[in-house]
Amino acid sequence: MKALQDELKFRTEIDNFFKTTFPTHAEAVAKDSVPNPTDFDCLRSMIDQYEDKCTKLEDYSLKWVKYFVAECEGMKSFPAAREESLKRIEQSCQANEYMQSAKKTII
Repeated sequence: MKALQDELKFRTEIDNFFKTTFPTHAEAVAKDSVPNPTDFDCLRSMIDQYEDKCTKLEDYSLKWVKYFVAECEGMKSFPAAREESLKRIEQSCQANEYMQSAKKTII
């Protein structure tokens, strides 16, 4: 029962992380209207930042990569925004105690 509770807590934290870090994309993700990725350098940098500052992507959290895709595709016309997005990921991870404890558990 504890393992189930831990998994549900983990999933809730992951869901909330993406929804609060990228709120402008929540509707597109919910409606499954995120464009296909084309800026793979940006996508890789978002994933690397998340895995470095938060925790590794795993089976459940991989479904939220579409938030990264939406962010990358949305800022194609303003590439300088990538640094701001990377900072937002880092700040959200540092502010989330659960993410910090999950990172320590995985490392």
